[in-house]
Amino acid sequence: MATKFYYQAGGTLKKDFPGYVFRKADHDLLENLEAGRFCYVLTARQMGKSSLKVRCIKSLQDQGHNCVDIDITSIGSRNIDAERWYFSILEQIAEDLDIEDEFLDWWEENTLLTPVARMSAFWLDVVLPSVSGRIIIFLDEIDSLLSLDPNNFSTDDFFGAVRSLYNNRAKRPELERLNFCIIGVAIPDDLMADPSRTPFNIGTPINLENLSPSEAAPLEQGLEDKEAPASDILQEIMYWTNGQPYLTQRLCLEAAKIPIADPKKEVKALVDLLFLHPEKIDQDSNLANVRRRFLGIPEHAEQMILTYDRIVRGKKVPVDLRRREQ
Repeated sequence: MATKFYYQAGGTLKKDFPGYVFRKADHDLLENLEAGRFCYVLTARQMGKSSLKVRCIKSLQDQGHNCVDIDITSIGSRNIDAERWYFSILEQIAEDLDIEDEFLDWWEENTLLTPVARMSAFWLDVVLPSVSGRIIIFLDEIDSLLSLDPNNFSTDDFFGAVRSLYNNRAKRPELERLNFCIIGVAIPDDLMADPSRTPFNIGTPINLENLSPSEAAPLEQGLEDKEAPASDILQEIMYWTNGQPYLTQRLCLEAAKIPIADPKKEVKALVDLLFLHPEKIDQDSNLANVRRRFLGIPEHAEQMILTYDRIVRGKKVPVDLRRREQ
């Protein structure tokens, strides 16, 4: 096997990528979406959210379900009002479901409705009558909604409309065929100001954790041509990365390129070269993003640094994701 094609550091992995690592989240997301539950994957960057989504879509499509994959950033956030935003997202959904003509006619016939009301009616008037089978809508990069002007766009209205679709299943059984998966870098409290309208308290969170040693074990396949045992090399890589997906893939990718006889010594040298050398910060997308997060949120920088310092010194920090510095 060509090891250089077995690992990928950063970016969305293709659905058939050989080095994809299956985690508990793969099973949880697929199982809950098949059961018709609203799901959300909200976690930090470089944790494999989009790759998880791609694999899940393939599994659902293999079972005959209709999947729509929308990247919210493709709609834009500058100088856009609610009318254009809702039209843009619904037009993309209609195009993916091959019902664009029906949608355009229907949109023009319902101009008196508010944009939110049109989105709510869109599913019952256009999508469900035109598309058979189950329909799962994946909305990725959902945190880009936070860049929209709150004077022109209400995230509470959008998520409130999603929640209403679930609440109305009892009255409209056909809505059971429609489901949503929300993906992004945010916490529910960021996205919703009104907790009474949020769909997140009726949905299922999918926890995307670091790779466990057993989950990461297949990555040994790209390290089997070394003098040292592949299991020893991967164990040393996991020691440094604690299974963080991007860091693990990056170290495996670089380890695959060099001879390794002493995993402790040579993996440590790679860590120093790739992550700890000051000149490497701008060359590594993950490190550069971490620096931007610190410098780009000055009002939280001090607390972020203090929290980080406590962790480095081995102190326990209770998790509270309502605290923005965490």
